[in-house]
Amino acid sequence: MRYEDLISSRTPVVIYDGDCPFCNTYVQYIRFKSAIGGVKLLDARSIPDLIPVFKKYGYNLNDGMIFILNGEAYYGDKAVSTMSMLSTSMGWFNRINYFIFSKPYLSKVIYPVLVFGRKIVLTLLAREKL
Repeated sequence: MRYEDLISSRTPVVIYDGDCPFCNTYVQYIRFKSAIGGVKLLDARSIPDLIPVFKKYGYNLNDGMIFILNGEAYYGDKAVSTMSMLSTSMGWFNRINYFIFSKPYLSKVIYPVLVFGRKIVLTLLAREKL
């Protein structure tokens, strides 16, 4: 798999850390509107050769997930903000997600706090960085 293939994919792609309990929960619970079709969930740990390529483009997967839609890559708070605006309002998780992350200013403030908490939890769980 190549970075260019992911960017040019017709199917939206979420690239996340599969060893992170928060990331796993997030991608399992978010429900995208049927308007965007299926979404490919890609654990970054399954594609270790691409991690340095992502870093070259400015995407450190230790600090944020990536959402690729229509040839554009969204990273970190912009990724979750974009995903929240494309999600349904079904279920408490998606309602809270939409309320917080559909507002870019809130997303920009809250996302770094979540990343910090993620780093603490991964350290406590003795999980390696990407």
